[in-house]
Amino acid sequence: MIQIPAGDAFSAWFTLDRVLAALAILIGVGGVWRAERLFSRLEKQLETLLKNLHTDILKQINFSALSYAAFQRAVQGLDFAPDQLTPEAAFAVLLSNRLNLDIYPHLTDEQQAQFRQETRANIENQARKMSEALIANGMAKLKEGLEFNPEFKPEV
Repeated sequence: MIQIPAGDAFSAWFTLDRVLAALAILIGVGGVWRAERLFSRLEKQLETLLKNLHTDILKQINFSALSYAAFQRAVQGLDFAPDQLTPEAAFAVLLSNRLNLDIYPHLTDEQQAQFRQETRANIENQARKMSEALIANGMAKLKEGLEFNPEFKPEV
């Protein structure tokens, strides 16, 4: 141990370990302050994100409701072909196509048309599988005078 002269109390307090400890405390306080600022900004960003998400969800619900009203008005004077989708299913497809435009805005018109065709094919495929499953389980039977299209084989 180093001997410090008795009259030098000031220099005795400023030893290397105490200076390093004080420096570490200052660095720690600075780090805590910066972290607090960061979390404060993150909290504000989260609040803004949640508010925007809530607004966007309400806009989509409102859009869906208004689209349904417009669709119902449009089909008042229409007869749907019996071998095509019901009005309810047609609305679901139209709404799905509209939402897909929001989900995939980068698609070209040709890609959108292809996507719509694939969606319709998927609907037909799933409908056939569901119908066959309901019939196979004895829960339903095919309407009289109708039969499955023998040329259409659902994808597995």
